[in-house]
Amino acid sequence: MEDRRWGYELLSRCRGELMGLAMLWVMLFHAFMWRPKWQWLYYFKGIGFCGVDIFLLLSGMGLALSLCKREQRYGEYLKRRLVRVLPTYWLVVGIYGLALRLAGRTTLKTVAWTMSTLYYWFSKPNYFNWYVPALLGFYLIAPAVTAWLKRSVNRVSPWLLVFSVWLLVFILFRDLASWGEVREGTLTRLPIFLTGCILGFYLSQGKKLTPQGTAVWFLLPLLIPVIRRAQSRYLPNGLWFMLVCVPLCLGLTWLLERLPEGGFRRGLREIGGASLEIYLLNVVFVLERPLLEQIVPIGPNYLVFYALTVSLNILLGIALHYALARPLDWLRGKLEGSKS
Repeated sequence: MEDRRWGYELLSRCRGELMGLAMLWVMLFHAFMWRPKWQWLYYFKGIGFCGVDIFLLLSGMGLALSLCKREQRYGEYLKRRLVRVLPTYWLVVGIYGLALRLAGRTTLKTVAWTMSTLYYWFSKPNYFNWYVPALLGFYLIAPAVTAWLKRSVNRVSPWLLVFSVWLLVFILFRDLASWGEVREGTLTRLPIFLTGCILGFYLSQGKKLTPQGTAVWFLLPLLIPVIRRAQSRYLPNGLWFMLVCVPLCLGLTWLLERLPEGGFRRGLREIGGASLEIYLLNVVFVLERPLLEQIVPIGPNYLVFYALTVSLNILLGIALHYALARPLDWLRGKLEGSKS
């Protein structure tokens, strides 16, 4: 019988489906030329960047859970994480960068900076995308955060760390404008990544989600208008969605577990499993929209264009994921074999 108990385990059991939903939400956000006529859909599309926050929450949860289950040397941990991300990133971005170079639209120096992922941290122009470099930054700090959680859980509430970081970013957000994209892409997402690490730690400890805890999670979104009224400052996207993300994910997983195992859920898991490949290709599709418009029918309000390109994007991403699965498993095995 399927386990449908309410608790943090929902996030782990439906992690693939949640990642699939988050990927679809991000792709909806990236359909920039489509203008929904319904106001609610226009707003929902406009906040599709929040799908990235769901990814970071689940990434933090998965990393902390893995680090708590078995002791890992820092180098071994990094190898495992980098093998999942960098070869795929280098393949997609490398081919795309070289194609741009051959077309005379970029320089080899820009391609080299892009392949290194360091362009983001040094604010280099004409970069590919912010997400992968930011994600790698979060990978670097996850072991330290998890170690702190294991040491401090009986002495101080882990939520004190999240609240302190959240408050600091909120207060300093405007003053960090000189940091450019880093302030929005990374700093404002740091609290939600830390939240994911705490949830992963809770899962490793078998901590239950009590009715009181559930009530707190679902009351948090009510703070958003209060904070906005109390402060004249702008509330950054990554900070306000942190108050929504966990109850939203819990509610979605509760609904997902009441659907049949196959069909829709299986499709979401396929998209979630190939989310990195789909995302990287989606960035290329977005950047090359003017070129694609010359090939793909646009249709009224760009509906035909996005129906075709999004479908192709998903299929290519899933195909690439399966094509790389065996080579990456071989590479992972070689790296783990080199330990001895």
